Amino acid sequence: MLGHCDWLASELRPRGQEYKLGRGQRLVALDAFKIAVYTSIMQGQTPQLNQAVYQKIATQCTCGNLRTAARIITQLYDAFLQPSGLLVTQFKLLGALAAHGPVALSPLAEQLALDPTTLARNLKPLERDGLVDIAIGEDRRTRMVRLTEQGQEALAKALPLWEEAQAWVISQIGQERWHAMFDDCTTLVALACQH
Repeated sequence: MLGHCDWLASELRPRGQEYKLGRGQRLVALDAFKIAVYTSIMQGQTPQLNQAVYQKIATQCTCGNLRTAARIITQLYDAFLQPSGLLVTQFKLLGALAAHGPVALSPLAEQLALDPTTLARNLKPLERDGLVDIAIGEDRRTRMVRLTEQGQEALAKALPLWEEAQAWVISQIGQERWHAMFDDCTTLVALACQH
């Protein structure tokens, strides 16, 4: 005899197909696992969790591990940069502006792989502190960002601290592994941007 979940799953057509229910409502077919979980929850039962699967997620998730590494490395660089008063995210923004000169907000966001809203939010404290200047561009829809003289001084003050952090990381993992890690990160970013 089929259980409730098995019967319901067998009645559904291929995954993703929509069913009209009337008055603009629709139901999208789900796979059997999702239905089993849903019906178990609806019946007040706790679905059986496969601990091995969740352990794998907790320890081997690419995204989770990269986020953890990024958070820890950010804290490390922030500690090295602390005497300059800059965070590593601010240092990176100032460095990008120093490398490219005055630039429109959208191309800068694209270069840094940030959405324009996030970039604008990250630039606000730098503008408030007089490190960057944001002005209306020629067509009035474009905002141009430039590094101020005070921003150049802050960047120059932070540069040796950043170099110290960079040298420490490379000394810990070795030049060859650092290059491989850098290449792997560049490849992952490129692949994710294509997806």
